[in-house]
Amino acid sequence: MKQEADPVEANDLDAPVVVIGDILRCLSAIEDIQRDVRTGNAALAAAIRTFAEALKPHRSRPVPDLTDLLAGLGAPKAPAHARRKLAVELPPALMTLPKSGVERILADDRYVKSQLAELGFQRFGISRSRLCRLTKAAAVEAIRGALEHERSLDAISEQAQVAARRRSRAA
Repeated sequence: MKQEADPVEANDLDAPVVVIGDILRCLSAIEDIQRDVRTGNAALAAAIRTFAEALKPHRSRPVPDLTDLLAGLGAPKAPAHARRKLAVELPPALMTLPKSGVERILADDRYVKSQLAELGFQRFGISRSRLCRLTKAAAVEAIRGALEHERSLDAISEQAQVAARRRSRAA
């Protein structure tokens, strides 16, 4: 099998050195193609333009220098919101969890949506699938709404008991 010579490692002293400026000319042509309204991709054209602008100060350097430049940059750090959250477990006996416990879970950002769906299902009878279809913020609000509804029912029940006691004393 015939092996092809690597253009970067060519032993021929007369071989032209490919510089970053050569890459920039190719990128410019690709950018022009991508700017076409009918067949191109404007976002890709803008990204190519941004990349080319970043390379322009290095246009006279050979391409192997570019790989060294890029290798020295290191990987970008993930934004804080994209970092993996620490695993938090739901407390046992969700059905009997006090209102304050539910509030603590809703306030804790470490719980994932599936855990919130489990809480909503076991504690309030809200459909798991409904909560899973919602965004996490909407699921929290749905559970919070059920908690407020429960508080309202407790207040109504308390008032009914007070009224019943009054009636029994009056009789």
